[in-house]
Amino acid sequence: MTDAFAVERVHLKSVTDKIEQMQTQAEEEAGKAFDELSYARKADPDSLDAREALYDMSLGFLKRLRLSRPKPYFTRLDFAEGGQGASSYYIGKYGVIDPSSLESVVVDWRAPIANLYYSGQLGHVSYQAPDGEIEGELMLKRQFDIADGNLLHIFDENIASQDAFLLRALNQMSGERLKDIVSTIQSEQNLVIRQPLKDDLIVQGAAGSGKTTIALHRIAYLLYAYSDRLRPERMLIIAPNPLFLDYISAVLPDLGVENAVQSTFEKFFLDYLDLKLRINDRREQLDRLMKKGRQAAEELNTISRIKGSRAFYEAFDAYLGEYERSLAPQKDLYFGPALLWKKEDAARFLLTDEAPFSFQRRVAQFRIQLKKRTMAAANDIVKWFKRESEKRAEKLRQSYAGSEELNAKLTKLYENRDARIKETLAQAESYAGGVVKSLPSLKPMEVYLAFLKKLSAQNEDPALQHAAQYSLGSIKTNRIDPEDIPPLVIAALRCEDRPKQVFRHIVIDEAQDLSPMQILTFKKCIPEASFTLVGDLMQGIGAVKGISDWSELIDNILNEGCKLTRLTTSYRSTRQIMAEAFKAARAFQDGDKIRVIRDGEACEYLRADSEKERISVIRSLLSQAKDRSHATVAVIEKDSKRAQALFEELNDIEGIRLLNASSDKFDGSLFVCSASDAKGLEFDEVIIADAASSLYEDRQDDARLLYVALTRALHRLKLVYTGELTRLLAENEI
Repeated sequence: MTDAFAVERVHLKSVTDKIEQMQTQAEEEAGKAFDELSYARKADPDSLDAREALYDMSLGFLKRLRLSRPKPYFTRLDFAEGGQGASSYYIGKYGVIDPSSLESVVVDWRAPIANLYYSGQLGHVSYQAPDGEIEGELMLKRQFDIADGNLLHIFDENIASQDAFLLRALNQMSGERLKDIVSTIQSEQNLVIRQPLKDDLIVQGAAGSGKTTIALHRIAYLLYAYSDRLRPERMLIIAPNPLFLDYISAVLPDLGVENAVQSTFEKFFLDYLDLKLRINDRREQLDRLMKKGRQAAEELNTISRIKGSRAFYEAFDAYLGEYERSLAPQKDLYFGPALLWKKEDAARFLLTDEAPFSFQRRVAQFRIQLKKRTMAAANDIVKWFKRESEKRAEKLRQSYAGSEELNAKLTKLYENRDARIKETLAQAESYAGGVVKSLPSLKPMEVYLAFLKKLSAQNEDPALQHAAQYSLGSIKTNRIDPEDIPPLVIAALRCEDRPKQVFRHIVIDEAQDLSPMQILTFKKCIPEASFTLVGDLMQGIGAVKGISDWSELIDNILNEGCKLTRLTTSYRSTRQIMAEAFKAARAFQDGDKIRVIRDGEACEYLRADSEKERISVIRSLLSQAKDRSHATVAVIEKDSKRAQALFEELNDIEGIRLLNASSDKFDGSLFVCSASDAKGLEFDEVIIADAASSLYEDRQDDARLLYVALTRALHRLKLVYTGELTRLLAENEI
């Protein structure tokens, strides 16, 4: 191994020297490209697009070289294809090709041959290439630990060394911010990342299985594998809140991906609908209602569940059908004595001939056609007025021939004729608009309000009636629930010509907390896109309205052939931490058996006899954590109200921050947050602020919150409690 280390150190030096040389050349080329772009902007606008593209390419290549220089690769594969001699392939995060020779200096981790690193064992192996399956002998898999261009360790493939490499990486993990995992992607994760673009994919991932990171790596892979038809701006990432978006913000740029669109469900569709409304904060609502008792909170949960259900969607869809039929005139349309449109013919035009189009476009076309018919009828009436006027004028001339009254009477006759013609033409001009104005509103919000008013007036289903009455009251204050967005989007798609969304692939994280109808909304709005949904049913703290079984999506919403993949290995937390989390999970036990591969310190329980002592214990734990220089420490309370109160007690501690879902920055090292706001994040150390039985009752929703809180910890877990410890963490079965 000593000789191998020396050989690899020499090779690393040659690669870094080559990258430095290429970087110098790339800097010169980028400078030339900038000068040519500057000239095009001033004097050659016809070449501007091409010059901008060349400059962007030169900057992209230069950026990859700069990023790859400190750690150009992480593995070497010696592969002999089809009985030929073995070739060595060095694989890294950024593929590096020498532009002068077009030879590969470093192979991109997304290249087909890299599959041998992620899923191949030594011996006879194969991988799928664009030209078909490639078979051969994998003779060496060597992993490297490289930092700042220096070779620190090498690990030659066998089960023990592979585990050592992975455990070394996991033990060095920090919760400071989500990072890429290209050197430690495991076989089950690799299969998820490399699924074809056309496939809808659901990833059921245990806490700490890396599902979020895998989803982001899948985006990077798809952009590489389908570079001829897929651009970053055609990728949409939906995260639970702005804080989570900031937490994951560094991963894609580190993988060389820029300009992917990132949003939340609420923001994306509020922008799409162009609505200036506020979204009700469900956590604040529940905290407020809990003061009135659990029954009030349960009522709000029931409303949320009803509005997020397929039954509510189907009721609204049926109402839209009624609404559509109400667009047809209820009687024949006449302009004066002229029949313009029989009601059944007008209905056929609006409901059948124009059926593929939005209500708005149908009515616009109806108005155009109606105006044409009206003006034609008006012109016929004008002609009639003129003919009748001439007949009367002739009679006047015969009756008053030679009389001084003749001119006066003719003048009056023609003035009356012209006035009636003018009036007729004016009425004709406004007639179609008047008919259209009498039709129901084409504004999505007004359509939805009409639906809610109808529901609130009926008493056949009291639960639906109550949900509608609640929603009407909320909308009056310019607020809506997330569950109101799907019907509003469906109404917009039916009522209006909306700008087409051009995304090719959509990644939705924490998908279990969206309702099936929220997922359906994406499908309706962006039907050409494929989906990657990642989540964990065991962490479904929005289960009251969220997804309780992935089959709801597979059977009813996503494309036929949708794949469900389960990731059952937890890489984040230690066995000791997960043992405590498994206690809480006994209350719902609807997840897969989870494998944990890493050992760590024992978890610590600390009892406090009073609220004052609880705060003192937490302060002491925070002080100890700061002394250990851990990157991130989170004190997790059960709900946002308690988190706010605890933060106010601790805010004299230097650097401590209150995290909540509306935060747009994940920075700092000491945090206070609620369990729901911590979901999706990870911290080096977690302090459960109060694991008392009075807070976490023997209930499934409390157990889920506690499970989420416990599984945020990477390395250390401390549990403080006042009074009696929650039975959810009891040693014996509940």
